Amino acid sequence: MLQILKEGVLDIAMDKDTCVILIRALDVTDDTVATKKYVLNTLLKNCHDILTSKWGVLTILHILCPRSPRFFKPLLEHIPEPVVASSGVERFNCKKDNTVRQNELLKIILPHVIQWTQDNAKMVLTKNEPVLFSMIQKIDTTTAEAQKLLETLAEVAIANVSTMFTDNTAHRRLRGLVELCPPFGDVLLSKLSDDHIRTIAKVRGAIVLVRCLQRSAANKEKIVNILQPLVEELKETEGKNVKILLDEAGLVVGVE
Repeated sequence: MLQILKEGVLDIAMDKDTCVILIRALDVTDDTVATKKYVLNTLLKNCHDILTSKWGVLTILHILCPRSPRFFKPLLEHIPEPVVASSGVERFNCKKDNTVRQNELLKIILPHVIQWTQDNAKMVLTKNEPVLFSMIQKIDTTTAEAQKLLETLAEVAIANVSTMFTDNTAHRRLRGLVELCPPFGDVLLSKLSDDHIRTIAKVRGAIVLVRCLQRSAANKEKIVNILQPLVEELKETEGKNVKILLDEAGLVVGVE
C-alpha cells in the first residue's frame, strides 16, 4: 500500500481528510525501511512545505508526540493506540512495539527537523508554530548537532534582543525553551553580555532570566551580580515579570 501511495504522498499529507492515512501508516507499519522509502523521504525532501502546512505537519508531529491531545484531539478516534503482537491478543495491528517503532522513526526525522529549525530560527521563535517545543524535548543535547541548534537559537535571540524579549510571543517561546530544555538556558546566558542582561531585566523578557536562574546556582550568581547595582532602578520599573525576577534573585523579598 505504501508503495502505491508513494507518488501522491505530498498531496495526501497536505489534505485535511487524507493526512490521517499517512498518520495511521506511521502507526502500524513494521517495516521502517519501507516507511522511509515510500513516505518519509518525500516528506523530508519537502520539509519546509510539510512543517509549515496545517495538515502536513501532523505527520511529523505524530512521530515527535504521538496522539498528543493538543494536536490530534479531532483525530484520536481514527488513530487509537495500535494493538501489538506482544499484547498476546490474536488480532493485532503490528508486530513491532510502539516505542521501538517511534524511536526508529525519530532517528530518521530528527536531523531534518533540527536543520529546518536552525535554518528558520527567527521564524520559530516569533510564531506559535508547533514543531519547536515538540522537537526540543526529543533531542539529545549532548550531541554536536543539538548544541549547534541551541547556539543558533540563542544567537538569533540575542541578535534581535530589542524585540525578542519584548514581543509577546517571542519572550514566551524563549521562556518555554528554558523550561523544556534547561541546557538552552545555560547556552543563552553564556552568550548574553552584561548589558544584554541589564536590558532584558527591565522588560517582560525578564521572565526568561527567572527561568535561567531557577535552573542553576551559577546562573543565579551571575544574574544577581550583574543586577545588584540596578536594584533601586528595577524596583521602580513597571511589569510583573521584573518584580518576579527581583524576588527570585533575592534582591527584594515579598513581591506580590
